[in-house]
Amino acid sequence: MNVPRTGPICSVESIELVVLDARLSVSFSGQALLVPGLAAYRCGVGHLFFLPVGQRAREDSAEGQACSMFL
Repeated sequence: MNVPRTGPICSVESIELVVLDARLSVSFSGQALLVPGLAAYRCGVGHLFFLPVGQRAREDSAEGQACSMFL
């Protein structure tokens, strides 16, 4: 698993794995969608973001190009 080196929002270099193999459940227009296989990370500033397990973390994620979800 490739761990991100910096936070994708703030570029802080302090990253902590919070949850491995999480599932995200969302509802859109009354339809439930389950997204399995996620890793949750938190940066030193407190931003929480998810990456699919096994996805390579991109170095240009601070530019908003990475595939991740932020809360």
